[in-house]
Amino acid sequence: MNKGKNTYPLTHPQKRIYFTELLNYGSSVNNVCALIKIHHEVNYNLLNKAINEMINENNNFCIKLKKQNGQDEPVQYFTEHKERSFDYLDFSSDIDSLKLDEWLNYKSQEPFELFNSDLYYFCLIKTGESETIIYSKFHHIIFDGLSFANMEKQLAYKYRCLSEGIEYSNNLKSDYEIFIKNEDRYLNSQRFIADGDFWEEEFRSIPLITGIKSYNPLITSTESLRETFVVEENLHSMLKKFSRNYDFSIYTIFVACLQLSIHRWVSSDDVTIGMAYGNRGGKNEKELMGMMVSTVPFRMNIDDEEGILNFLNQVAKKQMKILRHQKYPFNLLTEKIRKNSDCFDRFFGISIDYRSINFCEEVIWIPNKHEVYDFNIHIEDRLHTGDLVLLVDYRTQLFSNQEIKSFISSMLAMLENILTKPKQKVMEISALSNEEKKLQFEDFNKTNLAIPSLNRLAHQVVEDQARKRPDAIAVVCGMESITYRELNEQANRLAHWLRSQGFGREDLAAILAERGIEMVIGILAVLKSGGAYAPLDSAHPDDRICTILEESNARIVLTEERWQSRSLELSKRVSQDAVVFSLDTGGSYMGL
Repeated sequence: MNKGKNTYPLTHPQKRIYFTELLNYGSSVNNVCALIKIHHEVNYNLLNKAINEMINENNNFCIKLKKQNGQDEPVQYFTEHKERSFDYLDFSSDIDSLKLDEWLNYKSQEPFELFNSDLYYFCLIKTGESETIIYSKFHHIIFDGLSFANMEKQLAYKYRCLSEGIEYSNNLKSDYEIFIKNEDRYLNSQRFIADGDFWEEEFRSIPLITGIKSYNPLITSTESLRETFVVEENLHSMLKKFSRNYDFSIYTIFVACLQLSIHRWVSSDDVTIGMAYGNRGGKNEKELMGMMVSTVPFRMNIDDEEGILNFLNQVAKKQMKILRHQKYPFNLLTEKIRKNSDCFDRFFGISIDYRSINFCEEVIWIPNKHEVYDFNIHIEDRLHTGDLVLLVDYRTQLFSNQEIKSFISSMLAMLENILTKPKQKVMEISALSNEEKKLQFEDFNKTNLAIPSLNRLAHQVVEDQARKRPDAIAVVCGMESITYRELNEQANRLAHWLRSQGFGREDLAAILAERGIEMVIGILAVLKSGGAYAPLDSAHPDDRICTILEESNARIVLTEERWQSRSLELSKRVSQDAVVFSLDTGGSYMGL
């Protein structure tokens, strides 16, 4: 290759990154950052040389962009790598740990200069006498997530050879120009035409729902946070056994669970999510580093009467079909659909990807604090540690941390119930884990437990305080407060109403209310009546709340005015005899 002279158009995966860059110019949305932690002594000169050798043999690192007069898109060219000394920092002092975190956070959010500049950065960091970090940062236009495994493998191999004085093979070299030329041939092939026909047929009708919240993605901040979920060892073992027995990949099972969770959350049978594929089809592309990943829309129609195993089989078949058509550029499909439909916005808002990784050293992927999708689920099957981990990056302007935890908890509960009862129908899958069922229906309702050292039940302690200190503050919530006398009187009135409805021992009431004074009144009233209660979370989807109402046989729902209509509707689904009581409107109630 004649470096420095030839220019090439951006590949279609790179064009998608460049378009994202234009929408979020000056942000770190396209930064891809990671740490390689080495837990043994290293020779920094040899480590520096290993990085230089790797860059010299993988020309994706040598890509630079430049603008062309009169053109909307830049072109790329390859430069000759010149050996250099990378930055070295010493954070080995105990007092430097916080400074290191601050530096990593700052560096990971520092954007690249996009044109005629290096689009990578390495730094060697000493964190202890026998601990070293290789900090790496890349612009997404030259590097995707799957490239990390190849990079770590090459660095480990080259450093070992240099340390032991062994001559190493050049078989690990990769040339991104191969991908550029392969894509050019593809765009002029019959396969390209056939792939386009497939996707046009797949989206002959436009998805009406593309996420679990409605918003304009172009004016909503991409600022995000990451929440990490480690799949419990027992559930992980069940998943691997299920995968072997039924011949479904772990990725297929998670894709199915995500689609079923969205189906429950938004009550839509037509569900489309994004699925990431490596897009490294040819033999000469397998070991390439660079930006090649393609995130494709995965659309399923969900029938509640369908059996779980059949649904999983349909998902697996659809995955295989999409794998054959994954190379088609979706910016082209988007352009075609927008020509025919003014209301088309996007294919999907939620994406999922899966990586099976087996690193020689500890590798930590650092979030860049920006997310282009509503939320993105990254599944890491860490073979080197035996852990299965979900990394969820979510837009903070769209979701609270509790909402994300609730969604993932519900999805993992559905996964557990699918693995336990694979022959049930879609509509029969519970969104509560076995542990949650026990918590909701047993642990939360041990009303006969005495308060430690007082030998009194909770409502009896309040009654005692109402007699001894009636004007003392019992509960404070924000700017509101209530005395023991007021608390006891209001709980007594509600308990009287509950008993007038036939509520008593062995009965259970559901409580849908924010943590506050009204919730405390409701709980005390239930206890005074001799019954038990099941707390409901307003962030949960309707189907999950219905499951709790049905399995608990709760005939009475205590709620607040803002959720009164929702409570009435959900209660009616479960029982025509259900009664809803509004805690914050003076005790008004309605029967169904």
